[in-house]
Amino acid sequence: MNPDNIFNQKSDPPADLKGFLIPAKTGERMYACLFRPKGSGPRPTVLLLHGYPGDENNYDLAHAFQRAGYTVVIFHYRGTWGSEGRFSLRHVLEDAASAVAFIRRHSGEEPYLFDSEKLILVGHSMGGFAALQTAAVDSGVLGVAAVCAFDFSLTARRPALREAVRKEFADCLPIRRIGLDELMGEIDENASAWSFPALAERLSKKPVCLIGGERDAISPPKHHLSPLAAALRRAAGEPVMEKLLDDGHCLSGTRPELAKFLLGWMDGLSAGRQRSAG
Repeated sequence: MNPDNIFNQKSDPPADLKGFLIPAKTGERMYACLFRPKGSGPRPTVLLLHGYPGDENNYDLAHAFQRAGYTVVIFHYRGTWGSEGRFSLRHVLEDAASAVAFIRRHSGEEPYLFDSEKLILVGHSMGGFAALQTAAVDSGVLGVAAVCAFDFSLTARRPALREAVRKEFADCLPIRRIGLDELMGEIDENASAWSFPALAERLSKKPVCLIGGERDAISPPKHHLSPLAAALRRAAGEPVMEKLLDDGHCLSGTRPELAKFLLGWMDGLSAGRQRSAG
């Protein structure tokens, strides 16, 4: 696939787009969308984890990956955008694990076209938090990309950031959350475990891609991503791929560049797995 054409393929035959449901750990149903590429047979698969409701959901990336031959899943965490249950950060992590389990359970089956041996996690903002946390405890993930990822552990140590996060949790309409005090308590209780640098030793065993926005005022890379990148380099495992884009938190002005960079990194992972399997 020519990366210059990923947003301009008017002559493409239509690829499939299907809605489906993923069961959460406790049985609630989470709405998901399946982006099936052209053709048949299992394809390298991307679980694309969106951020806190109200921010960028990255459907343009899903279509770009689909056009490039990847099967892509986007789902909505419990309590968000119509999915059943209640939103919490613990649930976000449980729900990401449930989605990974669903992909593995249906790998190679119609109508999904999942290849769980080539499963890549890509997450933006809160989704980047979920992607990194999930990849750190799941040895079967091929690689993980975190885009403008938000390190919630910083909220426990910075009063101004804590107040901003609390207000965001309180005011957001597209979610049905657990109690606000309980939600903030999750951050305090898990600050050490959720710290990005604390994940470095486990993440160093797989390819990691970190993408930030130089003008990101929500999760500035120097606070949220750079400490993890430094810790990964100290761990001296798999090389970490880093990219800074001249943009804000949602990377709204650099979408083609973001998609090309991610696809180049993902294609390298998939090709490497193909060679090792051969």
